[in-house]
Amino acid sequence: ARGAPFVWKTYSQVYEEALHLGAGLNSLGVAQKDFFSIWLDNCIEWMLLDLACQSRGIVSAPPYATMDVDTAAAVIKMAGSKVLCVGEKQAR
Repeated sequence: ARGAPFVWKTYSQVYEEALHLGAGLNSLGVAQKDFFSIWLDNCIEWMLLDLACQSRGIVSAPPYATMDVDTAAAVIKMAGSKVLCVGEKQAR
């Protein structure tokens, strides 16, 4: 989050977090070759979710964080995403 203190992570920590998030996506019903949308500003969570997708063979189909709601919705719909992770700013 903006303004939050910087936290260093090792490659091992990032790897473990990505694997846990990937398992979480699977538990939500997102499987290999399914589409998953990440609508967030650039942040560590965005990167971790994208790595989680890669670790499970899930296709990441993120709309740009700066898109308006209608355009982002069109991208998500065209991709056929099963799940959407949305940021606080985008949810407003």
